[in-house]
Amino acid sequence: MVAVRTDDGRYAGSVSVLADMGEMDGWLAPHARGVGLGTELFRAGAELGHFHLGLPTVRAGFEPANLASAGALAGVSFVPVDASPRHTLDDGREVGARSSQHTAPRRPPCRCAGPGSAASTGESASSPAAAGV
Repeated sequence: MVAVRTDDGRYAGSVSVLADMGEMDGWLAPHARGVGLGTELFRAGAELGHFHLGLPTVRAGFEPANLASAGALAGVSFVPVDASPRHTLDDGREVGARSSQHTAPRRPPCRCAGPGSAASTGESASSPAAAGV
């Protein structure tokens, strides 16, 4: 998901959830920091993971010195979990790491309508076309 500032239309940041791993990551542009957007992005990422992808737990990692990320995650009920204190970045560098996770009440995922679904074709769910007849 991408966050866009409503005041000037600039990209503010993004969050993504890796469904196969149950992990979320995100970033905020410097001009968008300090106004609560990180908290909003992490909340949206948790909801995406739980209620659209059906993940019972969503995990997120952050560097120990990144107090803003730690606070934003805690602000939407992510709790610390034991994990490796080191993380290897894509470029091979190792950094300190902390992990947290968010667990949601179990409920069936809400699958968004995709191509060919009744919602995207304008068909009602009871029509022969929507039923695959």
